[in-house]
Amino acid sequence: MILPIEHQILEAETLLSQRLNISEDAVPQVLRHIRKNISVLNVKICGNIIIAKQDGFFEFLIPVDKEFTSNEHYSFKKRLKLVNATRMRHYGSFGKIQNSLKELNEYIAEKNLVPITVPYIVEKDSSDNIYDIYIGISENET
Repeated sequence: MILPIEHQILEAETLLSQRLNISEDAVPQVLRHIRKNISVLNVKICGNIIIAKQDGFFEFLIPVDKEFTSNEHYSFKKRLKLVNATRMRHYGSFGKIQNSLKELNEYIAEKNLVPITVPYIVEKDSSDNIYDIYIGISENET
C-alpha cells in the first residue's frame, strides 16, 4: 500500500476545460484523443492533464501554452488551485483507479479529515499508467 501524503498543493494555469458524459472506461481513450488532436486549436499542452468527476461528468483540465477563447467544446479557465490536499499515487490502469481512490478515502476517514473537493486525478505518465489523486481537505478542525 502506498501511503497518502497530506498538505499538498495542486496548481495549474491557463487551462482548457472539457466536460464529457462518458464512462470511466473511455477516459484513457479521451486522453489519447486530446493529446493527438489539441494542435487543431493552435495551442500546445504544457503540463499534466487533470481529470475530475463531478455530477456524472468527467472534466478534463488541459494546461496549454496560451489563453484561449471558449467555444462549444472547450471553456477557458485561468487557474486551478488546491492549497490543502491529500495526495496518493496510483500505479496501474485508469480502470483500477477506483481501488486507490477507495484507499485514499479510507485514509481520510481514519485521520478524521474533512474532504471539500471531488477527487482530481493528474495523469503523470501515460505510457507507464501513473496517476496522482488529490482531494482537497478542509483546514478547519472537526
